[in-house]
Amino acid sequence: MFPVRLAARLARDLPHADLHVLDHGWTYLQLDAAQELSALVHSFVGTGHGRRSPQPALDT
Repeated sequence: MFPVRLAARLARDLPHADLHVLDHGWTYLQLDAAQELSALVHSFVGTGHGRRSPQPALDT
């Protein structure tokens, strides 16, 4: 179990983070709360915050 107080602290420390508590989700959120989790992921990615920054080219 991940205590909500620690999740709130982590959400404060991460840029663009949102904290969502799914009451009926247990160990496997992707199974227990599949639709809610999917909607949250789609919403997050749609904001652009879920996109990775371009990686700098490495000099070889």
